[in-house]
Amino acid sequence: MSARDAGLRSLITVLLLGVLACGDDTPLPVSDDGKLVLAAEASPASTNVGQSFTVEVTLTNRTAATVSLPSSDGCRLGFEVRTASGAPVVAPRYVCIGPIDSLALVPGAVVRESYGYQPGTTGFPRLEAGRYQLLPSVVVRDPSDVLIRTGTLQVR
Repeated sequence: MSARDAGLRSLITVLLLGVLACGDDTPLPVSDDGKLVLAAEASPASTNVGQSFTVEVTLTNRTAATVSLPSSDGCRLGFEVRTASGAPVVAPRYVCIGPIDSLALVPGAVVRESYGYQPGTTGFPRLEAGRYQLLPSVVVRDPSDVLIRTGTLQVR
């Protein structure tokens, strides 16, 4: 990973932490135009301790112009898991497909990545009963252009 990509990931992490610091876990509206909308969702939204689930991260271009995501090491969309109070449980996870050039998103374009969460495997600890936040992340040039919609997961 280049120093530039690491810096970009740091910027989006700062943005995510700023959203959490507000103390409001209400998802941002997906219908807001003029921004990139980044969302995470668990399927199923409620699961039992020790069971696998899927996290889908979606990036939608709601601007009126084509938006180019910077070239990277192939790790564009990701997520992290936090407790309901915001304590980190799982560090940011990315699916990496190898070095790629810039990706252009035309107005209305959607990019989706799905991640299988298998408790007990490397990097995926078993989640105890409780409510968790799913925080999506993306590598972008300007994090202020991104509205973030956190997902929730209930573990019984």
